[in-house]
Amino acid sequence: MPSEHESSGSARTDLAEQFSKFEEEARGVDNRESWEALRLRWIGRKQGIVRGLLGRLKEIEPAERRDYGQEVNRLKELVETRLA
Repeated sequence: MPSEHESSGSARTDLAEQFSKFEEEARGVDNRESWEALRLRWIGRKQGIVRGLLGRLKEIEPAERRDYGQEVNRLKELVETRLA
């Protein structure tokens, strides 16, 4: 039976995978249109991956939320910096 809150290990693994996934996708972009699509996919206000990760914050164990939130913010900063 699944728990009400996600385990911190699982959440951190997911975040580590997201860092790698973004870098892989960014390396494959070679034109302005593709950069814009990548930007929307990762930091779009409505459906961006980072927004979805922040939305999961309430599912994380209370004791782990701060660390999870900080990691998501690091990912967001990485994405924004890379796309600038």
